[in-house]
Amino acid sequence: MSVRFQRESDSLDTAMLDARDQVQTAGYRVERIELDCGQIDALSKGCAAVH
Repeated sequence: MSVRFQRESDSLDTAMLDARDQVQTAGYRVERIELDCGQIDALSKGCAAVH
């Protein structure tokens, strides 16, 4: 099974750990966390355009 999360947070680490904790609280085991590189690339380009 896979679960997708999209959230705002002060840091990437915090967002990932919070998502992991929520999945574990629901009774599931988290085996790995993968980042969607396409989304990260799009976000970084958007940030570059603002600055």
